Amino acid sequence: MKKRYWIPLSIILFIFLLLHFALEPIALRQVNRALGNLEGMHGRVNDVSIQLYRGAYQVDSLYIFTDKQTPEDIPFFAVSTIDISLEWSSLFRGEIVGDVGLINPVLNYVYDGQEVDDGDEADLGKVLDDLVPFRINTFTVENGEIHYLDPTASPKVDVFIQAMDIQATNLGNLQETDKALPSSVSITGTTNGGGVLTGNIDLNILKAHPDMDANIELEGVDLTALNDFTEAYAKFTFSEGQMYVGTEIVMKDGVFEGYTKPIFSNVKISDQREEDQSFWRRAWEGIVGAAFGLFENPEEEQVATRIPFEGDTTGTDTKLIPTIFNVFRNAFIEAFQKDLDHELEFGE
Repeated sequence: MKKRYWIPLSIILFIFLLLHFALEPIALRQVNRALGNLEGMHGRVNDVSIQLYRGAYQVDSLYIFTDKQTPEDIPFFAVSTIDISLEWSSLFRGEIVGDVGLINPVLNYVYDGQEVDDGDEADLGKVLDDLVPFRINTFTVENGEIHYLDPTASPKVDVFIQAMDIQATNLGNLQETDKALPSSVSITGTTNGGGVLTGNIDLNILKAHPDMDANIELEGVDLTALNDFTEAYAKFTFSEGQMYVGTEIVMKDGVFEGYTKPIFSNVKISDQREEDQSFWRRAWEGIVGAAFGLFENPEEEQVATRIPFEGDTTGTDTKLIPTIFNVFRNAFIEAFQKDLDHELEFGE
C-alpha cells in the first residue's frame, strides 16, 4: 500500500480505537447514573461495550432491585446482556429505529410472607427508554425466565417459565401501515413439569391503549411438578395428572374480552396414608380427590371449565356463573377440547 494511503488510514483507525475505548467508561457512568435515578427501583451495570462498526452497544450484567429490596436480595430483574443496535434496513429508508435484544433475562416475583414484590412501583419500560436513544422496532428475548418465588413457604415454592424466547417485530409500524394490528409477537417457553408455552399476538403498540389479538396455549404440564405449590398453599399433592390451559384475548380502544380454558386430565390426588398424617389431612385429600372425580368427564377423564372475562383498562369482570356452568358442561354434556376455540376476532 502506498504511503499516502497508509498514513490517513492509520489516523482513521487510531481515532476509531480512541473513540471506542474512551466512550465505554463514559457510557458506563451514564448508564449507572440513570439507573440510580429511577423511581421505585435502583440498579447497577457491570460493563458497557461499544461496537462502533455496527452502530451498537451492549450492556452487560444489569441488575434491577425494587426500593423494597437490598443488594443481598434476589433481584427483581437481571439480564446478562442487552444488545442495542441501529436497524440498518430501516436507516436506509430514512427511519432511525433500533433493535433491542435481551439475553438470559430473569424476572422474579418474590413473596416475602406478607405480599408479592411485583415491582408495581418499578417501570422496566423506563429502563429501556433510558438505555435506548431511538425508537425500538424489533425486540427479542433469548433464553428468558420468569419466576414466582416464595422462600417463606414450606416447602419453598418456585413456579417458573424458562427457556423463553420472544420475537416482536414492526413495533414502530414501519411496514404494513394499513393494517389495524401491524406488529406481531411470538412467544415460546417451558414451565414446571415440562409444559410447552406458545403464544402469538398481533397488536398496535403505538396507541395509548394498545389494540391486540392474542392466542396463548400451555400444554403437557405434569401436575406432580406443581406439588410444592399445592402442598404449600392447598395442602394436597398430585400422584399423577396433566394440565392444559388455553387463552384468547381481544382488546380494542381499551376494552377487552376473552376467556381462559384450564383442562386437568387423568388426575389422581396423593393418598399416601402416612402414619404421621393427621386425620384432617387425609380427609381433606379425600375431599379434593372426590371433587375431581365428581366433575370428571368419564370418557375423556378430564375436569375442565371455560372462564370468560371482559373489562377495560380500569378493571376486569370475571363471569362466575358461566364458569360454574362450564364445569358441569364439561363433566356431563360435552368435554372441552384441548385447543383454542377461535371464537374471538378483532373487528377492524
